[in-house]
Amino acid sequence: MNVETIIKSCIYTIEKKSMGQTIIMGMGLEKITNSEANITYLSKHLIQEINNSLVISQKYGKETNNVHLYLKGCALKSFSLSMMKKLINILNDTFENTLNYCYIYDLSAVATMTWNILRFFLDPVTRKKILIVKMPKN
Repeated sequence: MNVETIIKSCIYTIEKKSMGQTIIMGMGLEKITNSEANITYLSKHLIQEINNSLVISQKYGKETNNVHLYLKGCALKSFSLSMMKKLINILNDTFENTLNYCYIYDLSAVATMTWNILRFFLDPVTRKKILIVKMPKN
């Protein structure tokens, strides 16, 4: 599978509860290497999907959207800190005051440590909109 196909299958938008919801499946994205071309394509696709999500929300008179980040099965080695910082900066520069909430699911203990580092790169107002959701164990 090529990088574009992987990214499109891992980042997409749905309509739920009268709002746009951008879904990000971390497990699939861990297959992508940290190259400038991949980061560029990933960021462009993510921006496109968030814009799609905002268009859905605007149909219902809302100016915000939700983001759902699923990390089940993702290992710390799967994520490049530099890539995550670049994506955060791109999203901060592109979208101002459009995030309702970002839900992060299945955050492991190691990923929690990573989050504790990454959160300092976020605007304090945005940081408050990020919610860690603990999934029940089967």
